[in-house]
Amino acid sequence: MSRGKGAITVTMIFKAPALNRDEKAGGNILTIKKLRRGDGKVYPYISRVAMRHYLFSTLQYPPYNWKPAAVEARGSGDRKVVQFDLTNDDIITSEELDAFGYMYTIEKKDNENGKGITRKAPVGMTRAEAIEPWEGDTAFYANHDMAKRAKVDPNPYNKEEFTGFFKFSLTIDLEKLGYDEWNGSVLKGGIVTLQDLQSRNHGSRGSFQIIDDRIVFKVSTDEKIKRVKDILSVLRNGIIYHSSGINSPIIPEFLIAGFVTVPIPVFDPFVKATVADHCFCIDGEVLSKAFENDYLEFFAVVDNRSSDFVERVCNERPIDCPESTSSQDDSEKSKYIPSWDDFMNELEQKIRSAENNAQTDQES
Repeated sequence: MSRGKGAITVTMIFKAPALNRDEKAGGNILTIKKLRRGDGKVYPYISRVAMRHYLFSTLQYPPYNWKPAAVEARGSGDRKVVQFDLTNDDIITSEELDAFGYMYTIEKKDNENGKGITRKAPVGMTRAEAIEPWEGDTAFYANHDMAKRAKVDPNPYNKEEFTGFFKFSLTIDLEKLGYDEWNGSVLKGGIVTLQDLQSRNHGSRGSFQIIDDRIVFKVSTDEKIKRVKDILSVLRNGIIYHSSGINSPIIPEFLIAGFVTVPIPVFDPFVKATVADHCFCIDGEVLSKAFENDYLEFFAVVDNRSSDFVERVCNERPIDCPESTSSQDDSEKSKYIPSWDDFMNELEQKIRSAENNAQTDQES
């Protein structure tokens, strides 16, 4: 696998309740996940696992229509492990396996070494961490309606509550997305057969080859671009965030996305926000330092905050990202792309160019 296809990174701020629950405290107190920072205050967070769940749940809806991968309980007795079933799916048939990775164990009876196959997730995420502290808010609840109908006493319980702004970052490694390898033990151990792979409905979405005792899967360029666009579309337009009967969408009020040569969230350390007047202010001076990062080639910003609020409350200076000049010298052009559609078109061109170059290198 070559290097040089780059990555996409996104950092966003959204307002939502803390629905990602932790262990019960005292038997009947439902707690929220939280951590203590250096300032001594306690901040709620939504775990990476939860964010992955909500993101993928949204991607299963039209127009995206991502298919959940098949799973199986592998092992014996009380030592069974639930894992993705590679006897039915691969990264071509399942977007989930492609984007979020997997680990597939091979028992010793199937292979003398008992080795498995691990795919590191091309889509990496941070936790969604609150930018304002939890103040200890707790509410009292009981199932009064059902208890009244059953003519019994209600079951009381307490819930820690928080609604506020969270920061979340995601990075898509374009080197790993759309490419996968299985070692030869999969075929030798009879986990899958060549006929099994040939019978899968890959269609125009991709193909596989057997190269030097390896099974190499490649998603087609068009399908890879679709998967990237699907993820970015969900991040920009909204993620389903439904738990305990509460349906509160994750829709960014501020989002910055960029193409980087190394798959790290370069914006995350520099998006500093302070809550004010039921909204938040971005420190533009700090954020502008991210634009100096050599890994960053171009980026776009989506700011859904009220312009009146930004001017009246935040007194923010415009983000220091002048528009591209008309110069033909790429080194003189700005990294900033004002239009989201233009940003997406530039990304598509980048991906197509990288895939074409990789194909040329392979043939030569």
